[in-house]
Amino acid sequence: MKQTKYSILWAIFLLNFNVQSFAQTEDTTLDFIDPRFIGAYLPVDFITALKKTKHYAIAMKTHKHDYFYTELIVEKNSMKSIYPFGDVDSVISKSQFLKFQFIHNRNETLIKDPKGCKYVKITNDVENHMKIMSNYIGKIILNDLIKNGDITIDSDTIFIPSLNTKFEIGTIKYAYNNNENLVLKEYDKEKYYSLEIVNNLYTIYWIENNYYTSYKYVKRILWEKKL
Repeated sequence: MKQTKYSILWAIFLLNFNVQSFAQTEDTTLDFIDPRFIGAYLPVDFITALKKTKHYAIAMKTHKHDYFYTELIVEKNSMKSIYPFGDVDSVISKSQFLKFQFIHNRNETLIKDPKGCKYVKITNDVENHMKIMSNYIGKIILNDLIKNGDITIDSDTIFIPSLNTKFEIGTIKYAYNNNENLVLKEYDKEKYYSLEIVNNLYTIYWIENNYYTSYKYVKRILWEKKL
């Protein structure tokens, strides 16, 4: 009798779990997205701060309602927010979606979230959005070096002719220290570097984690340019 009772309870649990799982999946499938709004978006206040500071670590803490900025991705039948760190993204449900405002005009396409924060569309290309976002952010931070001919930028990769070296621009999903204007990764290698800008002095450091000195980081200068 006990086995029968527990079997029934277990069956009810599984039924409820499957129904809830189906409801949750169904709840995130959107069937009324205007094609004009498909694309990848960044917060307007993040972009404003980035242009002012040329400092990624500082700019991503300027979001009015979240400690770190959020990228919004709008696809044909779904919408999600992507956070700079970690691999957990948040899928927007139907009920949440209805609380967003979508604004399209001649100059730009915007989304306003339920808390009043505005996001501007950067690209229509959702598939390659991470490379495009890194390129967009990198161009803002490295604008003076690009104009001066000290570096070139292609997709999410910069090239420094004086070093004859390529670096990938690290933004979304990369960890940042407060003093890093931009994180760079040597192309096709697992070597990471920090770009710091102080009084128009651009310095790229190789950060060595020295396990023999109480886990202190040792900074070694790889490249410098004064503008």
